[in-house]
Amino acid sequence: IDDHMQHVRASIFLGWRAELEDRLWDAISGSSEPGWDGYDAKQISSDAIITAYNLIPVLPQTTPLPDIVPTPEGEIVFEWDREEDYSFSVQTNSRSLIFAGLLGPGRKQSGQEPFSQQLPNSIAGVLAEYFTHV
Repeated sequence: IDDHMQHVRASIFLGWRAELEDRLWDAISGSSEPGWDGYDAKQISSDAIITAYNLIPVLPQTTPLPDIVPTPEGEIVFEWDREEDYSFSVQTNSRSLIFAGLLGPGRKQSGQEPFSQQLPNSIAGVLAEYFTHV
């Protein structure tokens, strides 16, 4: 039974990651040319793409799947929305993550963290406290 549960958990885990990679691919493919938004948007930078792909494996699978959206500045944003006063976004940048969140009425948190192989504690903490499956 233990082996079976590990297999089920691994399948769910891989499915969650695969869905995120699919969402990222959709965001990238729709914004790969300059002016993709019909205006002056930059194409998504290779640094933003690499950072986004490196972010996926370190996101906790206990969080709901984020929306993944390109920005007109050529970056990629992972967005979580829970209810009216709860939203959180993490923007990929060259080797750093920029984050901002509304975490309840009148409560905001934002910052920038270097990123390499681990999810920064400031981001992991927000996701664990406010955006975890119940």
